[in-house]
Amino acid sequence: HQDLLAENATVTAAALKAAFIKGTGREAIPSLLTFYREHNENLKSMIDRGVSRGTYIRHETSRRNLERFIHEVYSQDDINLKDIKHVFVQKYETYLRTVRNCNNNSAVKYVKNFGKIVREAMNRDWIQADPFRNLKFHIEEVDKPFLSQTELQKIMAKDFQINRIAQVRDVFVFCCFTGLAFIDVKTLTTKDIETGVDGNLWIRKQRNKTKQWAHIPLLPSAKLIID
Repeated sequence: HQDLLAENATVTAAALKAAFIKGTGREAIPSLLTFYREHNENLKSMIDRGVSRGTYIRHETSRRNLERFIHEVYSQDDINLKDIKHVFVQKYETYLRTVRNCNNNSAVKYVKNFGKIVREAMNRDWIQADPFRNLKFHIEEVDKPFLSQTELQKIMAKDFQINRIAQVRDVFVFCCFTGLAFIDVKTLTTKDIETGVDGNLWIRKQRNKTKQWAHIPLLPSAKLIID
């Protein structure tokens, strides 16, 4: 009876009987974690087809955090979507900051990932009232220091005994001398390196995240790593 009222349906004896025996005839409402797993499987199938692997991994981490939260705070394996209320979101944010020891920006990002799932559920009329109403989350500006020339030289001169670690260092240094993100270096090929009108080598590549084209001179230190 309450479910029919929440859906603004006409409540009759026949409707109550049909709902009791077969349900309302609408799409079955999954639990939160079941819905989140389906969402992530869809993301996984679209990797490199409009979705980055990083986006999939970020949502998988968010789902696992929710799973731990529900188990530790509510002593349950899952929770119904219709039971997600304002207080659930507040408790989840507190859990991330205290138990998971997330800093502000990490906590906000996880909560916003969860918010995406809630919005999709609301679009399907599985959640009637927005549990995020009147809640505001702010990303704090982070002052990221730059390596000094001396620090960079120390990294370049360091003799690593493990070849794998040495390769990681080389990629990091290459990023420093080109300004490319790791994913851009990972997908870099010889086709992305051209001779410019000045006779020098240039990297001409579309950035993975922004899809903007980058034109970067290949400095001697970066070219040495390629060689």
